[in-house]
Amino acid sequence: MFRLRLEFQFRERAVYFDKNYKENISNFFRKAFKCDYFVFSDLIPIRKKVADDGFWGINKGALYFNTPFIKDKFYETTKLPEESIMLKYGQIKINKVILLNSVVSVNGYVLSPIMATKDDKYIEYEKEPEFFNYILREKLIKKYQKIYGNMPEDDRFIFFFRGTPEKIISDGFVAYRGPYQIYGSDELINLAYNGGLGDYNELGYGMISNDLYFWKKNI
Repeated sequence: MFRLRLEFQFRERAVYFDKNYKENISNFFRKAFKCDYFVFSDLIPIRKKVADDGFWGINKGALYFNTPFIKDKFYETTKLPEESIMLKYGQIKINKVILLNSVVSVNGYVLSPIMATKDDKYIEYEKEPEFFNYILREKLIKKYQKIYGNMPEDDRFIFFFRGTPEKIISDGFVAYRGPYQIYGSDELINLAYNGGLGDYNELGYGMISNDLYFWKKNI
């Protein structure tokens, strides 16, 4: 399995990312890869200054991207370097794209917050952890059916946070981030790593990874 690491050089020394910046990145990926199923992480600048309605990214930043169709998208990947993504208050230039092995692990970290909804209501993990897991599993099975046209042979799937996760509340939505453990069938776990967990994966929510740190080493 693979995933992409995209590194950005900010055209201005500092770029302001408003709270809805992921919508711009999502639109870019949808056009670039021409697919509906993908997930990406939060964008992490090498230096960051938090503001009231977003944050300032300084010098450069990076994010991870994945899709269940990554093996079929190598041509699209080669066209990404030198492309720019327009944001509300500026633009960021892709200056490096790295194809990495995607390691599937029982223990991992949430790289973009996970949200789970049922009938347009957000499930609060601290109140209903079992139901939160049930919803993640249900949505993962439905996604598997849509992509592959059949049910997984083995539909076991268990997800839980290790310790108390960070709860994120903004504009009415509820999402969670933190270290986790995951168990189940290879089919569903692989899809979780390649396509994300929960709702709004294509808007940059629900990406999981065995590795937490973006800037711990040069690649």
